[in-house]
Amino acid sequence: AKIQSNPGLIENALKNRKPPKNINPTLRPEILLLTGDQVVVHKDQILEKPTSAEEVFLNCKSYSESPASTVGSIIITDLDTKERFSNVDKTEIYFRPIPDDIIHKLIEEGEVFYC
Repeated sequence: AKIQSNPGLIENALKNRKPPKNINPTLRPEILLLTGDQVVVHKDQILEKPTSAEEVFLNCKSYSESPASTVGSIIITDLDTKERFSNVDKTEIYFRPIPDDIIHKLIEEGEVFYC
């Protein structure tokens, strides 16, 4: 599935996520909470995990037309002071055209639906 978005806002949203509200209250305060997330952006759209073989095929074919980007974030929260430290990293990935038989093998293996 594709979500229309402004990729420039993605970095800020990932960087400013709040820590989960359901933190285990038995954790000692001196523990640091590490959270993170990563999204793939292609042609100004956030790509979710594909839901069909057709979607995998179309995505793989389109990757040779323009680079895909991964935007990853990491946040460390000090549970005692509630101080947060964060960083966002963006990487562009360039693909040569992917042959149809390779795409079909990826679909058959099934990992493209979960990773």
